[in-house]
Amino acid sequence: MTDTTLLKALTEAGLGSRRKMSDAIKNGKVSVNGVIAENFRLPVNTEADRILFDGRPINLQSEQPIYLMLNKPDGLLCTTSDERGRRTILDILPEKYRRLRLYPVGTTGPG
Repeated sequence: MTDTTLLKALTEAGLGSRRKMSDAIKNGKVSVNGVIAENFRLPVNTEADRILFDGRPINLQSEQPIYLMLNKPDGLLCTTSDERGRRTILDILPEKYRRLRLYPVGTTGPG
């Protein structure tokens, strides 16, 4: 990733959802090259621009994607979290994979 919008760069860096990052920009928590960002569509170069979030530098270098395939057992939800406390696929993954930004694809029902 080199040229992109500020909002996309922040979300791809794993700092939060688009809504959360949009709010952070509106609240003056994001700066680009020493200037407080006022527009989430601001074009940025992830290799050259220095972006700070709450005063801390952000690593914008893309990580190599990791793909996992799982034959989900019955009774688990195909999601990374559940507000009702039900078991999800994260419950059976090894610890080293639980901290990754995972995007499950599949069915949430049995089978």
